[in-house]
Amino acid sequence: MIQRLTGLSVAMALLGGLTTGCGHPRSLQSSSPAGADNPQVLAADGVLCDLTRTLATPSITVHCLLSGGEDPHTFSLSPEQRGRLEQADLVLINGHGLTPALATLAEQGKALAVAEAVALQPLEADPLPMADDHDDHDDHGHGKEDAHGHDDHRDLSHSGSADPHHDDHHGHDHGDVDPHVWHDPENTQAMAMVVTQELSRLAPEDATSLQALNREATAVLKDMDAWAEQQVETVPAQQRVLATRHKAFGYYAQRYGFRELALLGFNTSEAIRPTVLSNLRRALAEANVVALFPEQDPPGQSLQVISQQSGIDLSPRHLIADGLAPGQSTVETFVNNTCAITSGLQGQCDEAAGQDLVDRWHTLADRPSSTADAAANQ
Repeated sequence: MIQRLTGLSVAMALLGGLTTGCGHPRSLQSSSPAGADNPQVLAADGVLCDLTRTLATPSITVHCLLSGGEDPHTFSLSPEQRGRLEQADLVLINGHGLTPALATLAEQGKALAVAEAVALQPLEADPLPMADDHDDHDDHGHGKEDAHGHDDHRDLSHSGSADPHHDDHHGHDHGDVDPHVWHDPENTQAMAMVVTQELSRLAPEDATSLQALNREATAVLKDMDAWAEQQVETVPAQQRVLATRHKAFGYYAQRYGFRELALLGFNTSEAIRPTVLSNLRRALAEANVVALFPEQDPPGQSLQVISQQSGIDLSPRHLIADGLAPGQSTVETFVNNTCAITSGLQGQCDEAAGQDLVDRWHTLADRPSSTADAAANQ
């Protein structure tokens, strides 16, 4: 079994080899020609797909289950994907409930939950003061998150009625553990080390190449972290409150000194009762919230109602919470999220410097050994 790693114990004892391409939804894209003797690796979600691809040598064939933009919470395996999973020599998933359809794999020892192999301080939701609504609704068993006064899978519409169809994220619940660990670049570095260590068991002959690739990837992630700190410094200290629909940016907030307000906790299917809105308005005002950040475009109905009722504007740029934006890398998604947050909170963002980081990552990921990815996606 792999040892648990702390956030930046990313010493270079790294071995292994891979390539991968994140395919279109419901398809399996291979990183390299599927040789009969090649070890087979299956990377579940977009972040792991991108990390694996970037850390890769061409000696291992890697398939990715989810593409950028595909919701890990509602993902289900196709027969083809089940077959590929059974054939894989290594299966990498995020863990902590990010992809419920794959949760039992780690429990059965059939997959490595990469985020769970990284030792992290647990994050708790910052509950809004809505507890006076507890007696008005059923207990859905969400533990700490019941303080949010939610209702059964309904969102409040403009007219005050409930509509179950307005938000894209339906019914996923992470429990008390935040699985979105990659929003802290230090955690991403630790995840990369976990991946590379496991790959080394499959292709130890690629040790030298993998060590070099990991050093390059880690350098970009460290520079990305420093860049983000510089952007956050432009946000007035009293306005560093990150208000989103569900709890997904706790690690980001912890890393860069924000207060996170998750309006609906971990479970994005929780709705907002009319009796809760007054408490919610007061809480947002007391926290000096200047912008609400959607996690989809257009914003979900419940967040639009909160904006209208509180008088707080929605950020014009939405965040990517549960993976990668379509066609984007881990670095590009992080850079775009950071620019959305800082500009939305009346700070500034050096987008040119951010693009330099994106280009460096793409150069690493798109090196000649990964040319099979482009062919697979055409």
